[in-house]
Amino acid sequence: MKLSDLITFMRRPVISGPTDHEIFSITADSRLAAAGVIFAALKGSSRDGNAYTSSALAAGAAAVASGAHRLDLRAEDGGLGRAAAGE
Repeated sequence: MKLSDLITFMRRPVISGPTDHEIFSITADSRLAAAGVIFAALKGSSRDGNAYTSSALAAGAAAVASGAHRLDLRAEDGGLGRAAAGE
């Protein structure tokens, strides 16, 4: 399924970058992020997944799904991530 198809189900999506990526899975573990994977930046009781968005994007994640009102999508190398983020 294309990211552009999934975005239609998101509440108030914020888009930054292309949406033609093919999506194969979703993960809440940034270490498992890769091409075709959406990283779900969930806020847990001890850790906030939003702190790992840059790592997920650097690993090639196709998108980030987050409830955060603002995300820092800069990768460690200073480049902007190609992601869709939204609530």
